[in-house]
Amino acid sequence: MKYKNYIFDLYGTLADIATDENSPMLWEKMSAVYSMNGAAYTPDEFRDAYGRLVSVEIEKTYEALPKNMRPEVTSLAEPELLNVFKNLFEEKGITKNLDELKQIAIFFRATSLQKELKLFDGVEETLKTLKENGKKVYLLSNAQSCFTVPEFNSLGIGKYFDDTIISSNVHVKKPSKQIFECLIKKHNLKISECVMTGNDINADIAGAESVGMNSYYIHTWQSSMHPKSFPEHCREIFSIPELLQY
Repeated sequence: MKYKNYIFDLYGTLADIATDENSPMLWEKMSAVYSMNGAAYTPDEFRDAYGRLVSVEIEKTYEALPKNMRPEVTSLAEPELLNVFKNLFEEKGITKNLDELKQIAIFFRATSLQKELKLFDGVEETLKTLKENGKKVYLLSNAQSCFTVPEFNSLGIGKYFDDTIISSNVHVKKPSKQIFECLIKKHNLKISECVMTGNDINADIAGAESVGMNSYYIHTWQSSMHPKSFPEHCREIFSIPELLQY
């Protein structure tokens, strides 16, 4: 364990998850929930409005970022989906408070899940060993905090992390170097003492490479096609506990 700081992606790296936002049932359930709360939508109307408002929020988020925080392309700006859920109500003349919107978000996420969210084998044991050996452990995830915070808590691994950086909170997604720099600057980290572990060759590995950080790539079923080659500063591993060997 030669590094001082271990940085992890969450979904597809530490946690096994499957969601389906193309499922007709998701939009049927969401339109029913909104209609029951006085904001009447058909499933198709709700899905169309959701997609439209997400696009609007991405553009607004990008434009609101300071120039030094803007990612390379607009699509790497990460909006706050709670704003989308709020605007879906407001377009029908209904106002909801933050706690109510968080519950709507949890319902959306739970309905989109295709199987139980769980850790991959050996993850908790590896995180525990890293902490017992005095390592700093950080999360760097492309995610929505309204989904990830409840899921992170349910996985029971929050106690092993020194900090979590979620893209919806900083409004920038991996592989943009800006999200990596948020973590580096916040904790005054030396890049040579850090390693990123993730299952996405673009978001995790190319993102780490953009700031000169070493990385470990792990291929899981959520990954895209297996890479034919890796950057100079990347090593492939085949299970999370393998990290403890290096």
